[in-house]
Amino acid sequence: MSENASNPEEPVQNLPKTETSVAPSEITPAAVVPATSAATPATSAAMPAASAAMPAASAAMPAASAAMPATTTASAVVPATSAAMPATTTASAVVPATSTAVVVAAPKRTVGQHIWHFTKHAFRGLGRMIQHLPKLYQSFCSAGNCLGDFWVTHQILLRKILFCLFILALLFGLYWIHERRKEIQFAQAMQGMILDAEAMFMNAQYENAQQLYEQAHQQIHEPITLAFLTTRLALSKSLQQFKAAIYQGNLDEVDRWQSGNYALPDEASAAIFEAHCQNFSRQIEKLRQYQKNAVEILRLLKQGMMTEADVLLQQNLQMAKRVEKSLAPLRNEMLKGIADGYPGMLLLSWKYKDALQLQQSDFVQAIGKDSAAKQSNAEKLLAQHQLEIAQILVQLLSSQEKYSLSQYCLAGLETFPKDVQLQRMEIAIQFNPCMSDAYQQKANLLRQAKKYADAQLNYENARTTYQAQMLQEQGWCALESRNLPEAISAWNKAIISWPKLNEAHHSLALIYFALGHTSKAIEHTDAILPQDRVGTTSEWIKLWASGQGSAEARPETSQISGLAKAYLLLGYATMLQQSGKYEQSLAILSECETLWTSENIMPWEVLLRKALVYEQMGDSNKAQESIGPLSQSSEPLAIFCYCLYLQRKEQLQISQIQQLPEAWQTLWQTWTSSNAIQPTKG
Repeated sequence: MSENASNPEEPVQNLPKTETSVAPSEITPAAVVPATSAATPATSAAMPAASAAMPAASAAMPAASAAMPATTTASAVVPATSAAMPATTTASAVVPATSTAVVVAAPKRTVGQHIWHFTKHAFRGLGRMIQHLPKLYQSFCSAGNCLGDFWVTHQILLRKILFCLFILALLFGLYWIHERRKEIQFAQAMQGMILDAEAMFMNAQYENAQQLYEQAHQQIHEPITLAFLTTRLALSKSLQQFKAAIYQGNLDEVDRWQSGNYALPDEASAAIFEAHCQNFSRQIEKLRQYQKNAVEILRLLKQGMMTEADVLLQQNLQMAKRVEKSLAPLRNEMLKGIADGYPGMLLLSWKYKDALQLQQSDFVQAIGKDSAAKQSNAEKLLAQHQLEIAQILVQLLSSQEKYSLSQYCLAGLETFPKDVQLQRMEIAIQFNPCMSDAYQQKANLLRQAKKYADAQLNYENARTTYQAQMLQEQGWCALESRNLPEAISAWNKAIISWPKLNEAHHSLALIYFALGHTSKAIEHTDAILPQDRVGTTSEWIKLWASGQGSAEARPETSQISGLAKAYLLLGYATMLQQSGKYEQSLAILSECETLWTSENIMPWEVLLRKALVYEQMGDSNKAQESIGPLSQSSEPLAIFCYCLYLQRKEQLQISQIQQLPEAWQTLWQTWTSSNAIQPTKG
């Protein structure tokens, strides 16, 4: 309270006044007096007599004092003279309706007053804090006593809790130590891996180093190490490619790398790459010499200098083996020379095909990609009438291609000298040993040269080969008329007449293979010379009959037509069935059936195979549907196929075999005597 408020006799000085009109209805007698008494406690204390004179008025309105609104605070400025008011005076006379209420505003403080005010309150707060220190101390003591009592009361429980906390802390510590040890071991392993990679990198083992760099790169996530590994990876890959180019003998690629035509992360990596390239300078020099020798070999071969080229090729092969150089460049150049029609290339390549790592398919591709290209290139290779070239081509070309070349050699013989005519006839016989015309023309020339013994031998060959060829054709006529025993007999007679008649062996192998007589099929494919099996269906049949064929390797049928093609596809369907590919087998059998019906021939063999496939698939209804026409037909081939089916089902009876004609019964005995048909249930 200010000093002015302690003296009620003195008016308030220097206070701004704000006049506010108050409506008479807002100031009630009950609201004025208690508000004045409540708002001026000091004035009431200074006037005990006046306060005592109005006990009834003050006590009569306690509720009104509490209910006074906030707008009546202006009554606090009523002058002290109102305290001497007699008890009979009403409150309405104290503040007339025309009187004004004064609102006191707080005076503005100066800076000094602010400092004084802050200091005063600070010391006052400090004093109060000092007064409460004993109570605070007592509170702490009480809390300590409570904790002590709690410890005594719950000592066992608290010990268990502390023990559990200790165990948890210990486990956490052990886990942290374990993880830390794993991190250390991982860091050591990565460091060892990088060091091993660096050692391999320095020893030019770039491929192994690259693998280790990649493993480390996948596991390390530290940025600096990752950047190092990325650089090393790029370097090792580039050097590995450079080393591979040297080994493969690719001088163009080596020159590209040495000319700086590469992409590396930075200049430091490029400097390291160039330094490593220096380590291969000796090998690059040997590679250039190796390439130079290869070019010289090709030049000598093109000029027909076989002896010199042979010697240099041997030297080059030894050098390549000693310095571990790839033979690919030399091999490619030799094959390119064959494709260009140079006979020397073919002779020398064939002689050293194992050392050059050449396969038979490589020669076939070099001669030509199709029959027309092979025919044209083979004619260029035979331009010098070399029998050695013909002997090589016999092992590389198909039967149809060899037959075409034999006709080419016999065409226009009269334009050549007699010695060349004999050479061309001999070449024609190499391509087609069953060519009676070649034997006859050769016998005529030998007779003119008065070489009668040789002429007589060639006349005999002409006769026997002609007879064998006729028997071969008779066999197919018999088969088309559905007379299987007569066809097999004709082909066997053809083989007896001319053992070199590969066509007869091939026909027998095809029939036996299609009808499931695999042992006989292999017997006849083995009788065909290996060079005649290459590129023909005989080799395919032998692979399938011996169980080495692939189900995806469909035989080539583009040069086969008629019933021969149908039997070959029938054999393929048989092999698909044995491989468990039933759906594919049925698709091929449908194709076979179309070929047979297009020739107006009943496909008894196809119906037999379909029934066997359905039996293995477990579909007895379709099997019976397929075998039904066979069981109802009286044709010998149909009965023969039906007996084969019953033999498989172990349901064959003697009476059913006796329905066959005598020749067919003899064929059945020959067929089953070699265990061609193994009794198996579908």
